[in-house]
Amino acid sequence: MTIDELLAYTAGERDKWQQWFEAQPSAALDAAVQREGDFNDVWRLMHHIFLVEKRHTQRLKQESPLMEQIGVARHNVVELFSFGRTVRSEFMEFIHAANEADLNRTLEIHYRGQQAIFTARKLAFHMLFHEIRHWAQIATVGANVTSYNDTGLTQATTYFYRVRANNTGGDSSYAVEVSATTLVTASKLLIQTKRAPMLRRRMRPTTRSQVRSSRPATPM
Repeated sequence: MTIDELLAYTAGERDKWQQWFEAQPSAALDAAVQREGDFNDVWRLMHHIFLVEKRHTQRLKQESPLMEQIGVARHNVVELFSFGRTVRSEFMEFIHAANEADLNRTLEIHYRGQQAIFTARKLAFHMLFHEIRHWAQIATVGANVTSYNDTGLTQATTYFYRVRANNTGGDSSYAVEVSATTLVTASKLLIQTKRAPMLRRRMRPTTRSQVRSSRPATPM
């Protein structure tokens, strides 16, 4: 897959989601995607995705200061996605004009008291996958627990789950992803697994395009 194909894919997904949210009550943007963290509802998650893409694009273009807020009123879907398209155009302009020296340049990113070092090429790669890889950790259960009752979910929505084990030696790899769909009149699921204790979740409406929940984080 080329970079242009991936850019076209995410642009198409954004268009689908804008149309879907415009057809829904504004409360759809308040739907919870994680129980704690900075981005606990759909609006904050989307704001985070577009803001981080803007900040990383500024880093690639060596601009400062970095943007802190996108300046779009909550629930204004049209302006939010318009901002996202503007930022994507800026990113694509950089990618298509960049030479090898531009892409191999080393960048230092500081956040939450930590430092990360990327080449511009690696940062651009991260940006392309940032909006399509969000998971939220929803629970940590005790030793030998093999089920978890996930409550407070949205009706008629498919949720995806993966689990991994943890002990003093560290974390295992994640188990194979599984999914389950809530009923129109039900909002909880019983997840049974042979692998515990940490569970992560993402979700999508059953009749629409995908939306994924996020991990707790801050704009980088």
